[in-house]
Amino acid sequence: MPVVVVDGDMDIRPRSAVDSLVRVLPQVRWVTLAGAGHLPWAEDPYGFRDAVMMAMTAAR
Repeated sequence: MPVVVVDGDMDIRPRSAVDSLVRVLPQVRWVTLAGAGHLPWAEDPYGFRDAVMMAMTAAR
């Protein structure tokens, strides 16, 4: 199943937390939103929407 991981480049979590998740998922698209933190869907709702829509379109 395709998966999209959307995170913010200002997230306080260590990058290794996201790196390890992305490494174990077989069909993953990783999008990092500039200026967003731990809540990218709230901090950049349009960027989050675009990332999800792009992943959904690519999965067809």
